[in-house]
Amino acid sequence: MVTALRLLFLGLLAVWFFPGETRAASAVTIWPVNPVLGSAAPAAALWLENNDHHTVLLQIRVFRWTQDSTGDQYADQTEIVASPPMASVAPGVRQLIRLIRAGSMFPNAETAYRIIIDEIPTPESRQAAAKSGPQIAIQLRYSVPLFVYGTGAPTGTSAPTMASDIKEQPTLHWHVETRNGRRFLDVANTGHIHAQLSQVSLGKTTVSTGLLGYVLPGRTMEWPLAGNPGGEPLQAVVNGGLKHETIPAQQ
Repeated sequence: MVTALRLLFLGLLAVWFFPGETRAASAVTIWPVNPVLGSAAPAAALWLENNDHHTVLLQIRVFRWTQDSTGDQYADQTEIVASPPMASVAPGVRQLIRLIRAGSMFPNAETAYRIIIDEIPTPESRQAAAKSGPQIAIQLRYSVPLFVYGTGAPTGTSAPTMASDIKEQPTLHWHVETRNGRRFLDVANTGHIHAQLSQVSLGKTTVSTGLLGYVLPGRTMEWPLAGNPGGEPLQAVVNGGLKHETIPAQQ
């Protein structure tokens, strides 16, 4: 069953209310930020490092990630398991999370997942928040993409350590659609590999200075355009490449 998650890469899970200013409840470094599980590997590694002054309790879950006409969808699954699923990480300590194959896969495709890491309130974190004065203490949620490959997946996916190791490229086309007086940038991916789009521009108009989003294989995603941009080309950094690429318009 598809869950009701609508996630940001560094989203907010909950807020503990104290009158006054806002502070982040913890600071967790995650590496790699784009883990992959190659077709020859039984598991992939994800590291969580606690940069805060108190122990943090983290819950790690893995959801199946698909896309439809309404956007990203996340569903419960049993194919990939996070071990351990809960981790108490002391200040300055790095915790290894293993992402393990636990079920059957689609052998000829790239399969997308989202690793959701939630900070769970602890008595120590609540006491630290209370002692530091009036504030709003924010509990953090981290969302990390995970791409998993089967035996028939594209070349270069047998033993990658991160998404940038995969040489296969997505096949992308774009067009601008107008609905109810609003303009949208539609990007279609007809290839076998996901597309991560960042630093996107349409003609002389900047669409995104950072990450715009992902287009999974066989899907089309859309983003609203501010103002009335026109012309071409559409340029973007694709999958963390070193330079901008020109994406052809749909014919």
